[in-house]
Amino acid sequence: MYNVYLIKTNIKVKANTFLNVSILAEDLSDATSSASYLKYNGEDIKKHIVSVELIVSNVVRDTWNVKDLNPNYKGEDKTYTDEDGNPLPTVG
Repeated sequence: MYNVYLIKTNIKVKANTFLNVSILAEDLSDATSSASYLKYNGEDIKKHIVSVELIVSNVVRDTWNVKDLNPNYKGEDKTYTDEDGNPLPTVG
């Protein structure tokens, strides 16, 4: 499982606003290492990291199609009917 870490820096973006970056990583050192490769305005973020905080734990990294998770999934019935139960004509 992966975790989402918040990388806080001392890079001032606006008045009283500093650059923060969210990173998906396996552990704290992986998050710090990944953040060290980033640049902001051509400058390495590595020199400006102030803290690293865990904000979400046990995140699934990859997503799947519904049929990958449940191969017996049939989908929804897309037939629309009027008040009497008669199917409406399709356009197109």
